[in-house]
Amino acid sequence: MYRNGYLRTSSDDYDLENGNNYVHLTNNCLQKYGENYGIHEDGNTVGFHVLQAFLDHNFPQYNLKVEEHFIPRMKDLIIDTFNATKNQLNPNRRKNCFELLGYDFLIDEDFRLWLIEVNTNPYFGVPNTFIADLLPKMMDDLLDLVLDPVYPPEKEPQTRYQMKTEGTEERVLRPNDFELIYSEHGVN
Repeated sequence: MYRNGYLRTSSDDYDLENGNNYVHLTNNCLQKYGENYGIHEDGNTVGFHVLQAFLDHNFPQYNLKVEEHFIPRMKDLIIDTFNATKNQLNPNRRKNCFELLGYDFLIDEDFRLWLIEVNTNPYFGVPNTFIADLLPKMMDDLLDLVLDPVYPPEKEPQTRYQMKTEGTEERVLRPNDFELIYSEHGVN
C-alpha cells in the first residue's frame, strides 16, 4: 500500500435536497466540469494531512487520528479484496507481472470507513501541485519495487534523492513509500 494517499472532495456540501449532481461525485474526470470545481480546494484533491487537520479542528472531542483509525481499516479492506480475488489476479501465472490498483473509500458521518470500489486503471490526472509532487514519486517507488529485482540498475538511482536541507548540495535517499501489508509468508 502506498503510504501517501489522497482524498477527493466534492464541490458542494452534501444534502439530499440539493439537486446538483456534483454533490455526489468526487471523480475528478466528471467533477472538473462542475461550476464549483476547485472552490474549496485546488483540484478538489487533498492529502491525508488535510483530513487530519479537518478532524482536529471540527471533531476534537473524538481524538480521531487518520494513521490510527482510518489507515488500518483501509489496509484490512485491501487485504480482504486481495484474498477474495488473488486466484483471478494472474490467471496465467505469468512471472514478473504487476498491476497498480486504486482503492476508493468513503468515510461516513459516524467515521466508519467503507470500500466503494477498486480500480484496475486508476486516474493519473494532475489536478494540483500536491498530486504533481505525489504521482512521480509513487511511480518511481513502484518501478523500483517491480523492475529493480528483475533488471537491477547499473548505477545508483538519481530520482529517489531529495534535498536534505533547502539550498544545500547534500542529498539523502528518500525511503520507498510502499508498505508491504500482506504476504503469503507473513508480513515482515
